[in-house]
Amino acid sequence: PQRTKVLAMAMGLGMMLGGSLALLRQFLDQRLKSVDEVSAMLGLPVLGVIPAMSRREDRSARGQITCLQSQSHVAEAYRTVRTAVFFGVPKTEAKTVLITSAAPGEGKSTMASNLAIAMAQAGQRVLVIDADFRRPALHVFFEAGHHPGLSDYLSGEMRLEETVIRSRRANLWFMPTGPLNEDPGGLLNGKRMQ
Repeated sequence: PQRTKVLAMAMGLGMMLGGSLALLRQFLDQRLKSVDEVSAMLGLPVLGVIPAMSRREDRSARGQITCLQSQSHVAEAYRTVRTAVFFGVPKTEAKTVLITSAAPGEGKSTMASNLAIAMAQAGQRVLVIDADFRRPALHVFFEAGHHPGLSDYLSGEMRLEETVIRSRRANLWFMPTGPLNEDPGGLLNGKRMQ
């Protein structure tokens, strides 16, 4: 056997195959990798980019990072989003901000909590309503415990005023989800939700 010739051919073939697989993988990858790609693909402006936070950090701390670590780059990113929301839509046209995503664990609750805190810090009166009947998390950030909430109001068991909690922070109120219901879709589609 001609070891050097076989080894050289195997190396060359391996490099060609590896390079081809890398190019194919890159070609098939449909993920959006930059703010410009997101904006171009959706045709919508990007309000801001929130850096990833460490999962080792306490969940409650991540939900309140805007006030607990006010000088951090993450807190500044939330304030940037707040400013973009303020100047992006005239106050007379929109008074509601809806935060949603396609999958669990993408940071909806963390975003809602920190954006609400940032808006309250800017002097805006803010009411955060947790309407996540599958995996509610905002009650942890606002330290609400087992307080009556949205489900109690929507089912007609309580008045709206009885379900809202005043936060320890100025200008910030919170309505937790309340007891989980068997038919959250029915509650959210009811007349009381309007």
